[in-house]
Amino acid sequence: MRKVGLVFTILFVSSAQAEYWQQRVAYKIQATLDDFTRVISGVEKLVYWNNSPDTLRFVYFHAYPNAHRPGSRMAKRQQSFYNFGIADSKPDEWGEMKIEYVRGASSSWNLPVHLDETIFKVDLPKPLAPMDSFVFEIGFQTKIPSGEAAGRTEYTDGQFKAVYWYPSICVYDWKMGWVNNQFLGSGEHYGEFGTCEVYITLPAHYIVAATGVLLNREEVLPDSLLQKLDIKHFKDKPWNSKASVIIPKTPGATKTWKFKGENVTDFTWVADPTFRIGESEWEGIKIYSFAQEKHAARWQDAAELGRQGIEYFSTNFGRYPYPQMSITDSYDGMEYPMIVLCGGESPSYRLLLWHEIAHNWYMGAVGSNPVDRAFLDEGFTTFLEVNIIEALHGRKGNVSFWDTKWKKKLYPVDEDRANRGYRNYLHWHKTGFAQRSIIEADRAPERMVYRVSSYYKTVVLLFNLQYALGDSVFARGMKNYFEKWHFKHPYEENFQTAMEEAAGAKLEWFFDQWINTNRTADYGIGAVHTKATGKTGDSAYLVTGKIYRSGELVMPIDLGFKLKSGGIRYFTIPVNDYRKPDSRSRFLPIWDQVRLPEKEYQFEVYLPAKPKEIEIDPSGRLADTNPLNNRWKSFPDFPKADLKLNNLAVDVLPVDRYHFLWRPSLWYNRVDGLMLGANLQGSYLGLDYVFWADGLKATKKLKRGNLDFSYSTLVGFLGRGGKLFGRARWAEGREYYEAGISKESRPRQLFPPVHRMSLSMVSEKLVHSEYLSAYNSWSAKNEEATFLRFKWEAETRAGKMELNYDFAGEASILGSDLDVRRFWGRFEIRTPVWKKFSLDLRSFAGLGNRDAPPQKRFYLASGNPEEALDAPIVRSRGALPTRFVDNVRLFGGGNVRGFYAQNLSGDGVASATVELTFPRLVSFKFMPKIPLVTAFLQNYSNYVFADFGALGHYRGLYPNELDDELDIKGYLDLGAGLRFPHVWPKHRFRLDFPFYRYPQLNEDNFRFRWVVGWEVEV
Repeated sequence: MRKVGLVFTILFVSSAQAEYWQQRVAYKIQATLDDFTRVISGVEKLVYWNNSPDTLRFVYFHAYPNAHRPGSRMAKRQQSFYNFGIADSKPDEWGEMKIEYVRGASSSWNLPVHLDETIFKVDLPKPLAPMDSFVFEIGFQTKIPSGEAAGRTEYTDGQFKAVYWYPSICVYDWKMGWVNNQFLGSGEHYGEFGTCEVYITLPAHYIVAATGVLLNREEVLPDSLLQKLDIKHFKDKPWNSKASVIIPKTPGATKTWKFKGENVTDFTWVADPTFRIGESEWEGIKIYSFAQEKHAARWQDAAELGRQGIEYFSTNFGRYPYPQMSITDSYDGMEYPMIVLCGGESPSYRLLLWHEIAHNWYMGAVGSNPVDRAFLDEGFTTFLEVNIIEALHGRKGNVSFWDTKWKKKLYPVDEDRANRGYRNYLHWHKTGFAQRSIIEADRAPERMVYRVSSYYKTVVLLFNLQYALGDSVFARGMKNYFEKWHFKHPYEENFQTAMEEAAGAKLEWFFDQWINTNRTADYGIGAVHTKATGKTGDSAYLVTGKIYRSGELVMPIDLGFKLKSGGIRYFTIPVNDYRKPDSRSRFLPIWDQVRLPEKEYQFEVYLPAKPKEIEIDPSGRLADTNPLNNRWKSFPDFPKADLKLNNLAVDVLPVDRYHFLWRPSLWYNRVDGLMLGANLQGSYLGLDYVFWADGLKATKKLKRGNLDFSYSTLVGFLGRGGKLFGRARWAEGREYYEAGISKESRPRQLFPPVHRMSLSMVSEKLVHSEYLSAYNSWSAKNEEATFLRFKWEAETRAGKMELNYDFAGEASILGSDLDVRRFWGRFEIRTPVWKKFSLDLRSFAGLGNRDAPPQKRFYLASGNPEEALDAPIVRSRGALPTRFVDNVRLFGGGNVRGFYAQNLSGDGVASATVELTFPRLVSFKFMPKIPLVTAFLQNYSNYVFADFGALGHYRGLYPNELDDELDIKGYLDLGAGLRFPHVWPKHRFRLDFPFYRYPQLNEDNFRFRWVVGWEVEV
């Protein structure tokens, strides 16, 4: 009978709110910390109320610390992302939770416990009926992890972060039932609402910040001590200097800190003897900052930032429902009820502080499921973060904190809305790796997919909901959601209902496509015509035009018409009968994109003057994947674009326009002399319509110059990772043209394996031979080589071992002056061998045809002259002093570097290189901070090497074409070298000392030699 009644209720009760129920808990924990062993010993009493309609025969608890050890599911998942921290950790660093016993509070009998790593199941002594309760008593020991095994809970630098440290019961909610997922490192704690009363006993010199209200402040933190700990006393403390001792460490002396939190889902505490305390207040709510003394000088405003956050979020989204907030300096960025664990320094940490504080609205008060619905937690929080930083610091440059005058002048600025919302949303959707909003935190194929779905896509979703509903309705809906669902466990349908109540309209058309699909929007403006009507006033001109839709995501369209006479007129094309109540727009007829398949919309509007510009969504909130077609101009009709100076260090890609970068360019060669020019590059988001152009004009009387132009763009017909590309180059007497298609295949965007394939047609020839040097020989003047090129490249990993390999082939086509038939391959392995020692193995082999042009031969010690076109320092005569020319080579080819000066080449080559990298002999940490120089020197690596190679002079590609004479010679060298970081985008070099080589070739085997190998990433 009860089951029948329940079914009847589910089917016929119209209000989801009426069907809602949730469990309730009350924890009382007495815990003691041994700071030497890092072990917390505790006894927990938990009252669990079953408010569900179900009878429970068992319950589940979390045991998070058991994830912090090798072999755990979390460790294995981290290894799938090539993070071996936990796997390599030492036994003393491991975390653990031991369950000593679980019993009913009124019984001495232990209940059966089934431990499965981070979850344990407890069989109840009798079924727990609806509206009944059970009292558990649990004895436990938790070892706080440290070092490589550490995570959210850890001991580091004298500080204990007790996070997920006690057995907490899993949530049994109205939608999912038991949410008893294993902890794999992502997602937040999902806990039942209730009270937590916790007594923590630990050595007396520690200062504790925690969830809840401190019940015995006069005992553990009296005013006299609080005055000594006032953060203002340390405003001039040098950064990272040694902390003073305010509470001496006394052996055996302890304090017991007593806290109580109400309507909380978790309890967290942090203990540090060097905490210095700041304080602020808003409408009776206390805000405390706990900064490590060595950081106190740059944490002076932390409590005030907390006050600003609580005031802003309370005013705009719903009042903060707790009596206090603690902000700790903990090398972190995590949130818990009434306490946030942060890091950094002022002013840049304000973004982090506000984000974590905002979590006390979404996850803290509105207790959505952060495991299965992380977007309701992280996404909403990030949206609040964007809103507060824009409200208090404006939109432009609100996340840029350049620390020197020259950086402030030369470096671009960014905004949080793009940085933590639109840019990643657009990039991941355009590249095809984004997933829908509902994604389990630990099921994403890579962490960035989880972040895009949970953080960035939700920020964009909420801005687009605001755009669709209007600002006032959206604000009312957000407050309605908080008011109805704080201290409860909502899901996406509950948020949808709250917004529908505010809007007075059904919003399924919006939420279904944004949450359950990966659809994207792409609107554009087609042809526009303006005609004088002969009337005066607002109807003087009739403007007609088309809006077209290339994407599948449906949105209303706001149009802004800029008039030649000045002013702007706004119009909105709705998708249904809903109208924004506070809109400044006039509404055009409905474009029913939801029910009808039309991809175009014809608009007619009357204006008092001719339009000079029409723009889709002047507010910039519509998530259009191609905003370059969102504007029409009377003249000139170009997409939105900006032009910035290329500082060669930092760039910020705008999300609403095409982006140009320019810089001066200069070079020198002996024929043209000094060449002056400019470099210009551009793209949309670095993905579409990408071009790079470098033009140089010679100063000598020939007035020649160089021009290098390349272009690529994503194309849909090749699927994910497909591109069209091309290149044209006129460089120092040589012409080079290439056009082709490429395809990148990878299951994950940020991790291997990766496979890249390309097919292109290439044409090249020499037109001026005076540019050639002895090391850059070429085919005869005006002899053109035209050929097809195929390349296949792969990157993969096997555990800690990195493997890169490629294969390529070329064959001339009809009309080529030169016969080109050759193929080559490269295989590289890098693997750690012991501590900070690593081993690099490289092999290379290539074979060419009879009479291959000189620029395509295989070189024993370097890349060939064709490859050198990408390395001007190697290509250009006179770029280097004559005395050093023999000592600079293009890295590549056979790479038997001891024979750099002989410039040996052949029709085929095979080689192998072994490099053993070892800890830096000189760290340069003693150096003062000199821009560019210090970082360059501190990031080199040193190694020893051995190269083996064979150079062959074959005459033909196939066995029946080989000459009778087959000449193959072997070569060997040994030495040591230094590898340096990038000195220029895509350019780096190494300095090698091949002190031994064989055969002699008119030199002693042992001799001091040096060579610079220039590496170019093409």
